[in-house]
Amino acid sequence: MSLKGELESMSIADVFQWIEMNRKTGILAVGCRELEKYFCFRDGKVAFVSSKKEGERLGEFLSKNGQVDEEKMKEALFRSREEGVPFTRYLMDKRIVPREFLIVAISQLAETLFRDILTWEQGVFEFSDGLPDIIANGPVFINTGFVVFESIRKHDELMKGKRDLEGL
Repeated sequence: MSLKGELESMSIADVFQWIEMNRKTGILAVGCRELEKYFCFRDGKVAFVSSKKEGERLGEFLSKNGQVDEEKMKEALFRSREEGVPFTRYLMDKRIVPREFLIVAISQLAETLFRDILTWEQGVFEFSDGLPDIIANGPVFINTGFVVFESIRKHDELMKGKRDLEGL
């Protein structure tokens, strides 16, 4: 089943809740102007996230945060595609990134993408059933409710901080 809509009529938090509650497997694309963000779900849990915005792809995110050298990350991405294994599994199996760190990194990246969408005044979304095996067979699955809760909490803290600064 596919679900399409505008963020003005259905909030991104409601879309995530629908995916989680119905234990959906598929890809959610969210767009605003030329910017698109992608959330991949398996059984209602976040399996992978990505974006067309520079720095919001997992390899870039890991490199930017100093965890893995950029060249090593590019090589890992190339090799994982060449071998037909999920990028996240390749990172773990080759001991480039420990599983625990990968869970944290994907959670943080998902929260970053979600928080950005919270600021959009317009946008569209489309959920499509099914995942490519290369994503569905990945080793990391994040609780969707946790991503939503943490994103909204951090967004609210940021907005409160801005209001406090404006009140000075």
